[in-house]
Amino acid sequence: MSYQSFKIGQTLVLKITSDSGYSFPFLMGHDAVIVDSPNVDFVRSTVYAIRRHHQPEVYLKPIFIQRYSSKSPAVLGMLIDGFVDGSVDEDQLQLKTNDIFVRSLDLTSKVPAGQYGIVMKKALDLMYTRQTKVIEPVLDPYSIIGYAYPTVSMSFEPHEETEVLAALDWAEFNGYIWPDFVEKIYLCNQCSAGLLLFREVCPHCSSSNTYGEDLIHHFPCAYIGPISDFQKADTDALSCPKCNKSLHHVGVDYDKPAVLNHCNSCDSRFQDIFVKAKCMHCSHDTDVQYLQARNISAYKLTKKGRLAITEGLSDLDEKPHLALEEIQDEKTFEILLHFDFIHANSQPDWQHVLNGLSIGNINEFSAHFGGFKKQSLIRELADIIKGEMTLKDFVTINNQGHFIWTKRYSNEVVIDGEKSEPVSKLIQKLISENYNSFKMDLKQVVINYNECKSSGELMKDMRKKLNRE
Repeated sequence: MSYQSFKIGQTLVLKITSDSGYSFPFLMGHDAVIVDSPNVDFVRSTVYAIRRHHQPEVYLKPIFIQRYSSKSPAVLGMLIDGFVDGSVDEDQLQLKTNDIFVRSLDLTSKVPAGQYGIVMKKALDLMYTRQTKVIEPVLDPYSIIGYAYPTVSMSFEPHEETEVLAALDWAEFNGYIWPDFVEKIYLCNQCSAGLLLFREVCPHCSSSNTYGEDLIHHFPCAYIGPISDFQKADTDALSCPKCNKSLHHVGVDYDKPAVLNHCNSCDSRFQDIFVKAKCMHCSHDTDVQYLQARNISAYKLTKKGRLAITEGLSDLDEKPHLALEEIQDEKTFEILLHFDFIHANSQPDWQHVLNGLSIGNINEFSAHFGGFKKQSLIRELADIIKGEMTLKDFVTINNQGHFIWTKRYSNEVVIDGEKSEPVSKLIQKLISENYNSFKMDLKQVVINYNECKSSGELMKDMRKKLNRE
């Protein structure tokens, strides 16, 4: 393999062609790269390979492309530093290369803590050295959601674009960026892909082999039927099958109040047709009402984001992603329960109970409505539970996905029978009203504090019952 290296002033440039190839160790010894090939796929794969590398000496390397066409993919244009038209503009190449190098000296080596810390660091490093301030969404046919965020997407494969959205959510949640709305799209509720085929289907058999025809309302005799009932053979004239009168003028003789659909597969007739979306990525077919709505935004750096580029941040500044508000982690919950259990003995006018809720078919729910709806449901359940608690109660979700929370009642409420409706019934009502009467397999467990000798025994007994032993 032969490499094409040359100097422009003091700048050592590596030219990569389809024939010459390259290696990352050799590339690291150069100041800039020129990709010279009329093959757009080769150029794209080369640029992405460099930008995806884990070493800043590689992923921050200035990249220039030899121009062979007046058109170039917008995504690619946001990942390179310029085009070379015919001969190299030596002054421009040296100026940009030197500027990027000088700005790279300001970068911190500290990576923000968290699942997507390294991804966002690479994106922020690239933005800082190129003096860009916005993470822009770009239409991209290679992306499974139809959009790409080049500075973030460069860390993922095209079929992982949903991870890009998760990384941006993480960065927004932790205060590095803030969104500016651009577009709302709908994604598959199973794999979050955006490549969807929309079809009108029969509500009875889900076949798309349907056709529609106008309903005719004949004013004189009040007969209502499909237009085919009024059509005469070999003529466009309309005649009422009930009174045999001819129909001449819409609005005078008759009107068309609706459309009647017919299914060629099951031979059923219906007015309201269903619309379903089939995902081209995972083949999942679902009603459009269950698609995942997603805002596509442009993201601007916050002050914290700018500081993260050059100064880094303490691990203590990071927040757990997608944490549920006011939900205790299990260890903290057990500590609080220990003191609450001791304190309960000094409150004879109150009854203290430990509640638990398990969902036996949550995976079936996820398969039917999608993972996005599952997360939404978890949040709704948490809100219902918190709505039933007093200010002194607390709640957690354990590793098995079970809700466990405390609840206290005054003895007067217990005697008068004013206890609130069980949470499981409130949840079943929520499910039936919002999820097509899906039957959720819920199990609610209630254990009185005085049934156990310690908070540890109380938790052990709760876990055993929730695990359905």
